[in-house]
Amino acid sequence: MSTTAQFLDWLDPIDPRTLEGESVLEMGSGKGSLLAHLADYRPAKLTGTELDDPGQADLGAFDLVYCIGVLHHLRDPAAGFDAVVRNTRPGGRFHCWVYAEEGNAVVIRVVDPIRRVTCNLPPWITRYGVALPLAVPYFFYAKAVAGLADVGGPAWHLVSSLPLADYSQWRWPHSGTSVWQRTFSTRSATSATSRPVRSRSRRSRRCSRGPM
Repeated sequence: MSTTAQFLDWLDPIDPRTLEGESVLEMGSGKGSLLAHLADYRPAKLTGTELDDPGQADLGAFDLVYCIGVLHHLRDPAAGFDAVVRNTRPGGRFHCWVYAEEGNAVVIRVVDPIRRVTCNLPPWITRYGVALPLAVPYFFYAKAVAGLADVGGPAWHLVSSLPLADYSQWRWPHSGTSVWQRTFSTRSATSATSRPVRSRSRRSRRCSRGPM
C-alpha cells in the first residue's frame, strides 16, 4: 500500500482536492492502492483498469485520466499513452508518470533483463525461486541504508551514492512481506520491456496536461 506522501508526490502537479465531484480514471491500477487514496477526495466517479490491451481500453470520457509507473513497462508505450488521451474528455486533464533513464541504471541493466525472463515463468517459480531470494538480501540492504540516513552526516553522504539509496529509504518502512510482494510483482509483469525516457529528472518524468 502506498503512503499518502507517495501518492501526492506521484500525482503532482495535480492537486487531488480539485477532483471532488469529478470523474477519474486510473489506467494500470494494479491492486488499487492509489484509487484508495483518491477516494478520500470524493470524486463523483472513480474507475480503475489495467492496460493489458491498450487498443481495447475505451471506458468513456473522464475529467482526469492518470497512469502512474506503467507506460514504460508496456510492449507498446505509445499505444498506452494514446489510451490515456483517448479516455480524457475534451477540456479534461491527463497525467502520466514514468521512469527516467537518469538515476535508474540498476533498473535498466539488472531489473529489466531479469524481468524479460521471469515474466514467462510460472508464477510460483517467480515468487519462490526468484522474488524471495532477491527480496531477503534487499530487505536488509534497505534497512541498513535507512538506518544510515537517520544517522546523517558523512555516513549518509557515502551511502547516498549507492544504488537505489533513495528508493530504499522509501521502501524500508514497509514490511518484509511487502518487499517480497513488490519484488514478485516487478519480476512477473506480463509486459517484459521497459522503455526509459530521458529527462532532467533523476528518478522519474511527469507528463501532465489540461485542459485539452
